Amino acid sequence: MGALFAAIGNFVAAIIIKLVALIPSRAALAGAFIATFAAFTATFTLAINGLINPLISDAPSGSLFAAGMSLLPPNASFCLSAIASGYLLRWVFLWQYKTLSIVLRSK
Repeated sequence: MGALFAAIGNFVAAIIIKLVALIPSRAALAGAFIATFAAFTATFTLAINGLINPLISDAPSGSLFAAGMSLLPPNASFCLSAIASGYLLRWVFLWQYKTLSIVLRSK
């Protein structure tokens, strides 16, 4: 699982590096970050919906699991996706910040 998060983080870092190189304006860069966050949120929403919906439909009707899953609000997958996207982009930002500080200290 850690390798998956590392691969996703490297992918996000590559996108952010390309955006920074292409966009000189701060306002345009902020818009690009918001668009990137929205794209990752949408991707995670689809992934979490793909994981949750089969669990709900395949659960036996009289089980406690089905009763528990019925308590989830309709926007639970979107909330989980937004939180996961935020944590992922925060991790990428901190990783790049630490890398940049190490490079600057070494010079």
